[in-house]
Amino acid sequence: MENQLTTYSYEYNEKNGTFHQNPGNTPENSNGYKTVYKTQIPVWYPFHNMLKRRYDFASENRPSFATVKKEWEDYLLLLEDIYNYKDY
Repeated sequence: MENQLTTYSYEYNEKNGTFHQNPGNTPENSNGYKTVYKTQIPVWYPFHNMLKRRYDFASENRPSFATVKKEWEDYLLLLEDIYNYKDY
């Protein structure tokens, strides 16, 4: 069982619309993948699930890397807002 608090590089390949969890055994930004962010599983999976609901990664109309990065930045801001307002 993998450690939920281990930090991984999460990468996206916009050509084929796939994500990759890079534990460090391959160089980052290789084989068509670009690093979205280094984070832990409990932070990444809700974001990844949200993207799967919003975009059709099997189609030719999948999001660009820039779009995925923007979605990640917006997601981090949302997490911050949730944290800041959770006690209200």
